[in-house]
Amino acid sequence: MKCGYSHPKKTFTSVPFYPLSGVYNQYNTNAAVLLAKSLKLQDEKIKTALQDFKPAFGRQEILNINNKKYRFFFPKNPTGLNETLKTIVNLKAKNLLIILNDRIPDGLDVSWIWDVDFEDFAIRFKNVTVSGDRTFDMALRLKYAEFKNFKQRKIYKKR
Repeated sequence: MKCGYSHPKKTFTSVPFYPLSGVYNQYNTNAAVLLAKSLKLQDEKIKTALQDFKPAFGRQEILNINNKKYRFFFPKNPTGLNETLKTIVNLKAKNLLIILNDRIPDGLDVSWIWDVDFEDFAIRFKNVTVSGDRTFDMALRLKYAEFKNFKQRKIYKKR
């Protein structure tokens, strides 16, 4: 670039522990560690805080049921869902359940699903199920992304 600036290389802090999966969470952890260091917190306190970290409900929460692991993600925008899908693929998941709602806490406008790069993930999962208040919107989006084998399950009743 003529301005003298360039995009930095992808680097992460020397902290060996990232409490959540995904590159985007590594960046979030880096930001938190850099802030803590700028506030002159000791490395040992930072490390302990990261090791004691527990995600909020739905934020990569893991449940073990009948010897199967279920991990919950809660993206609310195209970038979040793109990064979540990358993370799920890296975790080698075979099954995917996508629940799309349009309630006030989730956001009433679900048109953002058309900005998600679902096409990049069409063949990555063995089983895909869609559900939620906007099941049919998500099913249509996956159809356009050429997902071949997905099921629709209307679990929730519209309020």
